[in-house]
Amino acid sequence: MEKFTEAEPLLLNIDSLGRERPVTYPDGIQSWDDWLGLPRPRKMHHRPHPVYSSSYPLAVSHEYQMILGPLLTPSRWPQIVLKLTAGLDFPDQSLATDNYAGMVAYYQAIAEGVSAVRPALVEEVVPFATRHGLNHLPWGLGWLYQALPQNSSNDRILVPVSDMADTPSPAKHKPVDGRSDPAVDALLVYLQLTGRGRDPHALQMVHSVLAPECTEKCQMEDCICNRGPWPKALTLRYDRAFRGLLVKRGPGRPAGQSKWDRKEFYFVLEDYVRYVSEKRE
Repeated sequence: MEKFTEAEPLLLNIDSLGRERPVTYPDGIQSWDDWLGLPRPRKMHHRPHPVYSSSYPLAVSHEYQMILGPLLTPSRWPQIVLKLTAGLDFPDQSLATDNYAGMVAYYQAIAEGVSAVRPALVEEVVPFATRHGLNHLPWGLGWLYQALPQNSSNDRILVPVSDMADTPSPAKHKPVDGRSDPAVDALLVYLQLTGRGRDPHALQMVHSVLAPECTEKCQMEDCICNRGPWPKALTLRYDRAFRGLLVKRGPGRPAGQSKWDRKEFYFVLEDYVRYVSEKRE
């Protein structure tokens, strides 16, 4: 697992996929400001992502996507995937509308379109999608295809979305209740969909955001950090998020455990816990 030393965090706001993430630089020169010896800007106060004003399922989905953000860089994907994504031209993401049903319809259409024009890419990403629970989320595969890095290409292939005419029109929703925390709810869903909700090391990593009152030397037998039953409050939060996301998954352990990448899992958890902690400051 990659380790990062303490450094003043930067907020490199919203990227092309709409992700907002505080980033801590590792050792070494990482920017022209470092090279020129210029001071790094101080962290900005966190501003909720605009999706928080739309609906709770959209906010939880956004946070789930943030968990996987650090893995969507070219250096983490084999060349075969980068070649298969090269040239893919996706329809305007605004077609997803500002409601969850519309987003699901959009990404499902994207998944079907990619299957038609690049079936080999579909096969290549199955292990990753399975490891990270994206195969159980109705928008998961379509989002992944669009979020994957691409090699440059002069050839463009438009991904067809034949069913977009049936996409629900934009609708107003209640903003996310300030008493809820979609970032934590997304983490709970992620732990369950990946089948790692009882991984002792993972629970120690996330205990600071799931159970802030807990300490590393917690002796409570029923504490989540000691592999006891999940507290009722966490279970209720998970159930609510699970229903809101329209997750399709039967009981039992997820398939594909033989392809599990423990280092990859711990890496994203470490990064996400840091991100959630930054949001709370």
